[in-house]
Amino acid sequence: MKDSSLWKCVDLTQYSIKLRDLTKVTRLYLSKSLKHLELKGFLCTTVKTKLLSEVFLEELRARSPNLSKLVIHNAELRTLPSSKLPKSLQHLHLQSCQLREGWLLPALEEGTLKNLRSLDLSGCGRITNRDISPMSQLKNLEELSLLGCYRLGDQALEAITADHPNLKSLLIGHSDFTDLGMKDVALNMKRLERFSIQHCELVTSKSLKFIQRMKTIEELDISYNPQFDDASIYGLVKGLPNLRKITVHDVTTVSDTIMQINPNIEVL
Repeated sequence: MKDSSLWKCVDLTQYSIKLRDLTKVTRLYLSKSLKHLELKGFLCTTVKTKLLSEVFLEELRARSPNLSKLVIHNAELRTLPSSKLPKSLQHLHLQSCQLREGWLLPALEEGTLKNLRSLDLSGCGRITNRDISPMSQLKNLEELSLLGCYRLGDQALEAITADHPNLKSLLIGHSDFTDLGMKDVALNMKRLERFSIQHCELVTSKSLKFIQRMKTIEELDISYNPQFDDASIYGLVKGLPNLRKITVHDVTTVSDTIMQINPNIEVL
């Protein structure tokens, strides 16, 4: 256990680790061998303490220069400077974390996250349309998740499609997107393989006709959109030759019909 070279992928989410103890773990075990670190904060508990600090991030940078993936759940990060995040990161997942508007901006302006390939901000409710345009600095981005970022609208999709037309995965939902935003996605994102539009109440069945043009789609999630009619879903599935998996929770009762179109499609 004390051989730091064995600590390559570290998941501490099952433990309630406060900053002081996390610092001890870092100094004892984490080294340049570390590739993946996953942590869980205290937002969903009665504990009033910080998970991370600026000093901790600086030490993590120094001790683990090869860290490529950082996953943080349910943490209060509003006062943490994003510019101190490890520059080696290729994957940054901040799931259901407390951020403030513009939190990522210093890291984006200073090039701290220039190597990012995937960014997951799902459940970070403070993300707004104004946070999206600066992400144009992420030239290598392939995967973006904004599920549960309910303040976003079509302006965000316009920026995403303009700045990241080569995304392979885009997950959005619980936001005020409309058919106009879906049209932007369909017209500009020609390499998208995975797409989610969960719980978008302002989107109509018209959007499914736009999505039908995206022939590269392999995985699609249109769950919790009961406004989609069966005929449009049927046409959508029939028009996507590479579709392998579709998730339709609380949307339709035509699962058997989908299977008739293509028995190889996984329907959830």
